[in-house]
Amino acid sequence: MNDTTIVLRRRPGPRSWLALGAATAAVLVMLLLIAVACQAANRTDDDLSAPPPSSASDASPAASGDGTGDGDSGGGGDGSGSGSGQTGGGQDAGGQDGGGQDGGDQQPTTPPGPVIEYFRVAQEPACEGTPRELVLEWRVAGAERVTLSIDGPGPYADYGPEERQTVPFACGERRHTYLLTATDADGRTATRELAVEVPDGGGA
Repeated sequence: MNDTTIVLRRRPGPRSWLALGAATAAVLVMLLLIAVACQAANRTDDDLSAPPPSSASDASPAASGDGTGDGDSGGGGDGSGSGSGQTGGGQDAGGQDGGGQDGGDQQPTTPPGPVIEYFRVAQEPACEGTPRELVLEWRVAGAERVTLSIDGPGPYADYGPEERQTVPFACGERRHTYLLTATDADGRTATRELAVEVPDGGGA
């Protein structure tokens, strides 16, 4: 007859389960700490192997400049500017904006009166035969009315500002005067007189 041995095992109690859970948690925490430490070590190695950053002042050489400017754009304003540094102080010269640009308070100018540019004989009179006439020509600026008088005051006729006209010449006398009068809208006048004589050799 064989002997049979029966071994009875006890089921773990609540305390055993608690101890097992605590041990498992401790292992997980240990693994997490190891992972964090490894990551920190890798970052330290990367920082040590990277070259040190260069400062902005070492990367680019400092530039210096001197500049002067004379302001002649408005009436005699003069200025100068100088500077040194990375941007060259001479670029903004104080004389670029002359103080005379505005020209101060400009008073309205009154337009000038009429001007007789010329008044002359275009053809001399001939008292032999007929017609006995004289040719005059003129040009006037700034006039609204132009009149011609012969041998004294009182207009003979009205004309335009630029004319070439044939006018009478009385050969009973060797000399006659012709007065050109220009008048503008404000009543200002300009006058010019011509004295015309019969040429030598002419007769009545």
